[in-house]
Amino acid sequence: MEISELENIQVFLDQSTAEIFVNNGEKVFTFKAFFTDEKGIEIESEQTIL
Repeated sequence: MEISELENIQVFLDQSTAEIFVNNGEKVFTFKAFFTDEKGIEIESEQTIL
C-alpha cells in the first residue's frame, strides 16, 4: 500500500488494540497488540517520512 502524501497520523491505543489513521482516515490500520509498561511507540518506514 502506498500513500502519495503524508498529511497527518493519529494513533489510538487501548489495553490490547492499536488503531492508526493516516490523512484523516484515508487509510486506517487496526491491529491486536500486547503492550509493555513502556510509554512510547515506534513507527518505521522503508521510505523517508517527512
